[in-house]
Amino acid sequence: MKLRQEELRDQASELRRASRSYWRKPLARVGLGGVGAALSLAAGQPIPAFFAALTALLEWEHAPNEAGPFSYLLEVQHSIGT
Repeated sequence: MKLRQEELRDQASELRRASRSYWRKPLARVGLGGVGAALSLAAGQPIPAFFAALTALLEWEHAPNEAGPFSYLLEVQHSIGT
């Protein structure tokens, strides 16, 4: 039982690490697009600002759903705090 709990902790840690690394790329692209939109707007150019903001939003990618058999169990365990 202890070995299995350790395996589950390791898998949960790996999932958290993968999640953090996955979201860095889209956040950087959206952030840079947002900065470009803000600079265009500050320069008095609303049309380029609109397209920069739109491009930033279109760059946002959704995480693929790669739920495994233990995803639900890990979520339940996390939610009850064990």
